[in-house]
Amino acid sequence: MRNTYAESIVEEVTKQLTQLRKAKKISHEKLSQKSGITRCGIAHIEHMRRKPSLLTALKIAHALDMKLWQVLKKIEEK
Repeated sequence: MRNTYAESIVEEVTKQLTQLRKAKKISHEKLSQKSGITRCGIAHIEHMRRKPSLLTALKIAHALDMKLWQVLKKIEEK
């Protein structure tokens, strides 16, 4: 049985992190260097080919100078 609520939250977190990266004009390469996640890994996540783990989402948020709880709060406020 699929947990559609959880999947929709993961999708929203991915969208928020992608929008934040683009707003800050940070390339996949730069984000890769700051987060320790491969450039391909970031691209796969942003294109929804892979779902980020909690640890991966934390690393990306931190590399974007954001706390993951802040990203989640934005989603809940929608």
